[in-house]
Amino acid sequence: MGKRGKPKTPTAILKARGSWRGETREGEPDPGGQPDPPAWLSDRASALWSEAVPKLTGIGVATCVDSNALARYVTMLDQWMTCTEFISDHGMTYEDPRDDTLKEYPHVSRASRLSDQLLKIEQQYGMTASARASLATDTGRKPKEANGIGSLINPKLKLA
Repeated sequence: MGKRGKPKTPTAILKARGSWRGETREGEPDPGGQPDPPAWLSDRASALWSEAVPKLTGIGVATCVDSNALARYVTMLDQWMTCTEFISDHGMTYEDPRDDTLKEYPHVSRASRLSDQLLKIEQQYGMTASARASLATDTGRKPKEANGIGSLINPKLKLA
């Protein structure tokens, strides 16, 4: 059976949000370092890597162990760009000469699937506006003071 509940938020993300929990978690691995691009990336995927990865490393969400996930991202982004270029050149549909019906190019559904997959990775790395909103570096909030077990159940309850 798999783990239950939501996955834990990495400490780096908690710290970026200004959460006090980012200071208290111990034992979480911290691989650090910038990821290296795999040699098998296409030319365009390599260019996309050079553009995206330094930015992600700079905000602290990409480390050396993220190479495979980021390689998948830039490869899928390259494929999505290829599909959208084809659609721009040829349109989304064509007429099937066998039965004179209008059919959709396979590139259209492929681009849609890639878009969904890219969005999932982009959300994980804070590359969307809503994902970045949860990565605010300083919220200005201070952690609540715990004043006994009652405060965990009812924050208004003061125990002596």
